[in-house]
Amino acid sequence: MLDPVFLFEAGWDAARRLLQPPQGDRLLGWPCCSVPGCTVETPGLLCTGCIVRQRNSGMTVEDFLAAAPSKQRADAWLVDERLCLVDGCQRPIHVRTTGLCNSHSHQCRGLFDRAHPDVVPAFLARPDVRPHPTWGPCLVPACLRVAYASAGLCVRHGQRWGEALRAGADIDLGLWCRRQDGITVSGVANLRGLAHLVVIELLAGLQLRTGRGAKTRPSQLNRLARIARHQEVERLSDIDVSQCGSDLATILSGFVRDASRATTTAVEEQRKDLWDLAILGGAGRLDFTVLEQPWLREIGKHWASEDLPRRRGDKAGMVVRTHLGSLAALSTSLRLNRPDRGMDRTSLGRSDIVAFLARLAHLEKTGALTPKRRVQMVRHVRTVLRDCRDLGMTRPGGCVAGLPGEFSLRSNDVPQESPIAGPGRSLPNEVMKALSEALPVLEGLSGRAARVAVEVLMDTGRRPDEVCQLPWDCLDRDSDGKYVLIYTDYKENRLKRRVPIADATAALIRGQQALVQAMFTHTSTAELVLFPAATTNPNGTSSLRAVVLTGLHREWVNRLDEFTLSDGGVFPATAVVAYAYRHTYAQRHADAGTPIDVLRELMGHRSVHSTEAYYNPRELQQMGEIQRIAC
Repeated sequence: MLDPVFLFEAGWDAARRLLQPPQGDRLLGWPCCSVPGCTVETPGLLCTGCIVRQRNSGMTVEDFLAAAPSKQRADAWLVDERLCLVDGCQRPIHVRTTGLCNSHSHQCRGLFDRAHPDVVPAFLARPDVRPHPTWGPCLVPACLRVAYASAGLCVRHGQRWGEALRAGADIDLGLWCRRQDGITVSGVANLRGLAHLVVIELLAGLQLRTGRGAKTRPSQLNRLARIARHQEVERLSDIDVSQCGSDLATILSGFVRDASRATTTAVEEQRKDLWDLAILGGAGRLDFTVLEQPWLREIGKHWASEDLPRRRGDKAGMVVRTHLGSLAALSTSLRLNRPDRGMDRTSLGRSDIVAFLARLAHLEKTGALTPKRRVQMVRHVRTVLRDCRDLGMTRPGGCVAGLPGEFSLRSNDVPQESPIAGPGRSLPNEVMKALSEALPVLEGLSGRAARVAVEVLMDTGRRPDEVCQLPWDCLDRDSDGKYVLIYTDYKENRLKRRVPIADATAALIRGQQALVQAMFTHTSTAELVLFPAATTNPNGTSSLRAVVLTGLHREWVNRLDEFTLSDGGVFPATAVVAYAYRHTYAQRHADAGTPIDVLRELMGHRSVHSTEAYYNPRELQQMGEIQRIAC
């Protein structure tokens, strides 16, 4: 789980449990004071201490920076290894001006009435001054210093303990020590005194967060460790988030999520009612608690576990989630229409299916459900119930054994769907012309990459997620020397699909390739993507999300003037969506007389019935396709 290379580059010291990344690290570094040798974190030019020094000097900031002596690195104070000047003494100095430990300072005052640098040489020359053994390390687990007195605390923690006692604190010394922090030093995250699992989770979370290109300062990690230490938690998920600021809460939630994903297997996750799809290779979550009946919840889980591996891309979870929503409608119908709320699966029958269909019809009539969604719900429920039987779930010993066979949907239960003609979904020529002329506006609003992505959508008819996730090396030539675009059909789970493109489109892509390569010179082109995400993407390996592109597209369209048609009508801007370019591409080919089998291949349709929507019956009759399709 932990990468030794990452730990080394991040400055992890496993023996001392300290993390000290290089100050100039792109993701783990921190802004520090400009005085040479001063590593104190500060958002300004000088830290607080150096500001005091500069003001006391009477010099300007520029003159002070030029004349200021180099400061000792702050991390040198983290471990107090400067021992007493008495030869062989193993105790730390107590007074820095004399260089003597606490015991020898007392002895010096007894002999010379004072412990002063002037008398130290005479004190050291006395034969009765003998070295003392060490008191051992400081009792505070987070501290690296050694004790200065028999109480077992270092100088600083001895002062803190005295302050706590004077304040009237009624607390056990052992408990107080466990909750104390070490000596804070800029640029150093102290993970001492934490439960072993908490340390592992912090390092693993930091590794994954850094891998995503997010910045984390050592001071933030230190604050998180301090809260975990004060609350004495055994794992990060036990931390009271109310004690964290907004920035720390965000980091903590990411660490907890990553820790859960790293320590949970796919089998363990599928036993839960709330799935984190990242553990299963997807994105997002699946919430099965929307299915009230336990047996229906088991059907949903088994079906989802079988269906998810068949899909690719970020939308895999969305497809399953939509089916889950359809099952939720069945769950609601059973709850409303049965005295047992649908809990007894063995008593279900055809009447329950009829009640479910009637409820959907009522919801459509009242406007609570669109006709398309009603058809989709019926199809989804039919598919899941059919698949659960095919998977043997209703057999004796199965998780839903005893589910009656009549509790199923027949093919004629699916409502007739009014086909939407292709032109109704494609964009008119006048609209496409206006959009093409307004592409410079899009570039001004959202940048060159957004413009190129939209132009590729227009020219190739690919889906938004297929374009957004194009790899950098997505161009090739066919046997005739013509350009083709290589992409992944995430909807149908098909890799390395090829579609012919125009030379002008290829030139656009080559220009985008050059821009991306110039932006991420340290990343190989085999790892680059064509449209990199704008944030948390230091290496150019994360793609622009389709939802982001469609959002930028919507913002652009909303800023344009009305789309006036040749007949004087106005085309609604709400219909100008990024996916409409795919329908427009298909309609353009259909109107140009492209054979239906060729267009089917261009669109990547599995069924020709999806393609025939772009042709009217007369065109199909003239092409001789109706007879062929009927066969």
